[in-house]
Formats: sequence, structure tokens, C-alpha cells
Amino acid sequence: MLKCLLNSFLLSMILMNINIYSQELPRSLFPNQEIYDMDTLLKKAANLENNATFETAGQTNQWTLNEVINMAVLNNLELAQAKKDLDSTQALYTGSIQDFYVPNLSTSISASFRDLFTTSQNANDIAATGEGFTMDIKVPSIVLSKTVFNGFADLYSYRIAKENYLNTQNTYSNKMREVVYEATIRYYDQFLKQEEVKVTLERLQQLQNQLNQAQINFNNGRVSDYDVSLSRSQFYSAQPQYFLAEKNRLFSKEDFYRYIGYVAEYDVMVELKGDLLQVTNINFSEFDENMSLEYIFSNDTMLASLRTAYQNAKSEKGLQNSVRLPKVDVQFNYTPSWGADVALGSFGESAYNGSYGVSASLQIPLLEWIPGTGVASQVKAAQANIVKSQYALLDAEEQKIIQVKNVLLNIRELGQSVTAFRNSEESAKRASEIAQAQYQFGRISILELNQAQVDYVDAKRNLLLSVYNELNAKLILQQAINDLPSFIEEVEKIQNKENME
Repeated sequence: MLKCLLNSFLLSMILMNINIYSQELPRSLFPNQEIYDMDTLLKKAANLENNATFETAGQTNQWTLNEVINMAVLNNLELAQAKKDLDSTQALYTGSIQDFYVPNLSTSISASFRDLFTTSQNANDIAATGEGFTMDIKVPSIVLSKTVFNGFADLYSYRIAKENYLNTQNTYSNKMREVVYEATIRYYDQFLKQEEVKVTLERLQQLQNQLNQAQINFNNGRVSDYDVSLSRSQFYSAQPQYFLAEKNRLFSKEDFYRYIGYVAEYDVMVELKGDLLQVTNINFSEFDENMSLEYIFSNDTMLASLRTAYQNAKSEKGLQNSVRLPKVDVQFNYTPSWGADVALGSFGESAYNGSYGVSASLQIPLLEWIPGTGVASQVKAAQANIVKSQYALLDAEEQKIIQVKNVLLNIRELGQSVTAFRNSEESAKRASEIAQAQYQFGRISILELNQAQVDYVDAKRNLLLSVYNELNAKLILQQAINDLPSFIEEVEKIQNKENME
């Protein structure tokens, strides 16, 4: 009686767990997502060809790689900030050109009045003016001035503004390439995560079939109950791997949406057009070590920025040193002037009193040459900054050489690995199919079957990961040599060809 009660209690607990497990959470917590119970999961595992995506939606948006890149470029805040920096330095550069070449020009208009009753002591002046005051008009007064020499301060300021403008151009270009590269990698990362989910589902399907076959063989007396127990244990142990893979896929998808600036809409499914394995059919530009280094040293924006910093450090020293050099200013002014007696009501008898003049000034600094003063200390600090910038440039160039060599070696190694893993995956798949048939007739043990299936799943994972790593390494090199657009064009050709078919 006690045993019956215990069995009844355990059965009720199992049913309770099944109900809790099958219960769906509020849909608002998981927009665009289904909460799978075990029956749904097994149906998915039994029908893998329909498992490219797991969302159910009333509307489907299909994105190509180029569309994803356009969204990332349009919505990237750092890229927008780099564009604002470019506009700002361009304005400063334009202003420095004006300061360097264009003289200062100013003009003014003035009028003066004089009351003869209070300002003149001559009785004839007072008698000659019925209203008693006169007016002088100066229109216009023109002043043209230019600093002929100020220790080359304008020249160095112009050079700094120009280098900063070119540097922000390089920064903006580099950020653009970085966004394109990152969007491309994240695009194909979605396919990798989907393939990993499909692999775990395929493993579940294998274990389900293995469990069914073990049960049949046990009923026919071919194997012991050990095979059934082991298969059941492996089947349940493999289920968390699927949920982990699905969690990683969902997290990667949300991070992908965030990067490209897409806000997920309820009941709308997004389908990415492409395939992870299709990139192996794209021919990347072939560059050997010397060609890659020559191209990178000419076009790499990071090196260009460091060169700009080095040139600016030298210009900054010249700018600080210009304070200690003489300064020559030249000024030309012209002031036309007419005087009129208002009492006469006409300028006909007015007198022309216009004037012009040229002046020059020379300033020779003296105290700024004394060691230890503020200017001398600033010049010394600027010299130290030149050496510092030069070391940074040399260090970056050495690192770039090592990086290019490592990337080229890595690409060569990964290319060989992809070929090896592809052959391994094909062999492991065939071995798994043979082992499945042999176990069905009791010719091999459950452990041998399990090992063959595990080898096939591992080989498939290794192939997918090696393809992704090879793509990543090639794109790093393509980003460095500024050749990503050709890769995007090749992908578009494949996608357009699929649309025509």
C-alpha cells in the first residue's frame, strides 16, 4: 500500500513538472519568440530543414548584407560624431587659410557737429551762420592691415589646422570601414549561431533515434537494458545544450539589432538573406606580404593619424618658438571727409579734408629667450613631445608589420583547416550513418554508436567555426587594405543569383 502511494505521489510530481515546464510565460516578455515545450522541441529536431529560424510572425522582413551595412552606417552614433568632428576641423582649416593669406579690412562711417555759438570766439563766424552750427561727415573710413611677419606663427597655425583636418578625414574613413567590417562580421555571426542551434537539434534527433532503436533492440533481446538507460540519460543530458545554443543565438541577435540601430517590432520576423558557407565561394583579393605592407603603410588610417600627430608636434614647437621671433605689422588707412555749413543748406561750399597714411611697427622680444621662462619651457616641452610622437609612430609601424604577417599566416592555416574539417565532416557523417545501421542489427555496441555520432557532431561544429574564423581573418586583412567593397559586391552577386533562380 505504501509503495502504491509513493508511486502515485511520484507520478503526480512528474505530471506537475511537465505542466510547469509546458506553461508559456507572458508573451510581452519575449516578443517575436515562442516558448518551446518538449514536444515542440522534438518536432523541431525531427524536421531540421525547417529550422533556419524559430520565430512565428505575421510579417517577414528580409535583409541582405548591403542593407544591414547601410543601416549600421546610418545609425552608428560614433560615425555621426566623427562626421561632426570632420565638419568642425574643416571650418577651422578654412579659417586658418584666411588668417594666413587675407589681410584685415575694416570700415566705418562717422559724422560730427559743431555749435559755433559755444565753440567759436569769432563774431563773423557766428554772424555768417543763421542757425549757429556746422557738420563734418566722414564716409567711409577704410583701414587695411596685415602682419607681414610674426615669427611664422600663422604658417604653423595653418599647418596644424590642415593636419588636423586631414586626420579627422582619416578618422572618419577608418570609422566607416570599421562599421562596415563589424556589421559584416555580426551579419555572418547570426548564421553561425543558427547553425550551432541546428547542430544541437540534430544531435537531439540522433539521440532520440538511438533511444528508440535501443528500446526496440532491448524488446527483441539483442541488447541489455543498459543501452536503453544510457541512451535515455544522453538524450536528456543533450537538451540543455540546445537551450544554451538558443540562448546564445537570441543574445547575439539582440546585440546585432542594437549595433545596426534596429528596433525590433512585435510580430515581425527578420530573415537574413545569405549563408555562412557561401562566403567560401567568394574570391578575396590576393595580396602577398610585401604588397600588403606597402598598401597598408600608404593607406592605413591609424598610421596616418600617428604621422599627423608627429607633424603637429613639430608645428607646435615652431608655433611656441615663433613667440621669441620679431613681429612686423603694416597698416594702411584712408579717410575721406567733407565739412558742411548747415546754415547754408548745401555742400556746394564744403571743404574736402580727406586723409590717408601708411604705418609699420616692429616688435623684438627679449625676455622670451632666457632659459627657464614660460616660453622657453614650452619650447622644451614641445621638443619632448616630438620625440614621443616619433616613438609612437615607429612602434605602430613595427606592430603593423607583425600584425600583417600573423594575419597572412593565419589565413593560410585556416584555409587548410577548412579543407581538412570539410573532409573530416563528410567522413564522420558517413561513419555515423554506418554505425546507426550496424547498431540496428546488433553488430556494434551502444558506446561505439554514440562515439561515431559525437565525432560527427564535433566535426560539423569544427567545420562551421573554421569557416567563420577564416572569414573573420580575411575581412581583417580586407579592412586593412580598404578592399571591403569588392567583397560586398561579390556577396550581392550571389544573392542576386539566388533571387533569379
